[in-house]
Amino acid sequence: MSEPGTVALTVEHAGSVRAIAFSPDGARFVSGGEDTVLRVRPVGIGVPCDLSVDGFVTGAAFSPDGARIALADFEQVLLLDASGGPALWQGPLDPGHSVNSVRFTPDGRVIAATDTLIAVLDQATGAIGRRITVDPPLIADVDLSRDGARVALAVDERHGGDHRRAGSARSWTWPPAPNSDG
Repeated sequence: MSEPGTVALTVEHAGSVRAIAFSPDGARFVSGGEDTVLRVRPVGIGVPCDLSVDGFVTGAAFSPDGARIALADFEQVLLLDASGGPALWQGPLDPGHSVNSVRFTPDGRVIAATDTLIAVLDQATGAIGRRITVDPPLIADVDLSRDGARVALAVDERHGGDHRRAGSARSWTWPPAPNSDG
């Protein structure tokens, strides 16, 4: 084991790295950015895996069981098998808008956010089960409480001329919709 504060592993990319996430068990991490390869690396012993993507990865997250990776790849969301292979599904979240962030709910659904939209996607199909539009726009990041009951947003409010209120953090109650997968 290395000393605290020392670099244990460096994973090179051909461009800036914009997304990184640990697997739930802490044994692997994934990194992606401006190049066209998503890199899944073991923290200790294990086999590295490189997954092809279209480019510019802005968000990545492991599923609660560590078997899948949700990926924000420019204007689309992808669900990948963490051990390699083709995408299980992929598609645009909100055509014409970049996806900034992805996360998993505790029960395995995918949450994805653009500048103005948060959506809950079905893990099996990628279908949008729930949508929330945010005003003012510019969602920078999103996270979900461990129990899945609250969503937290980082909102960039610098655009539009009001630089005194540069941003806000918001926490919303996020109950599941009755009789739906959202």
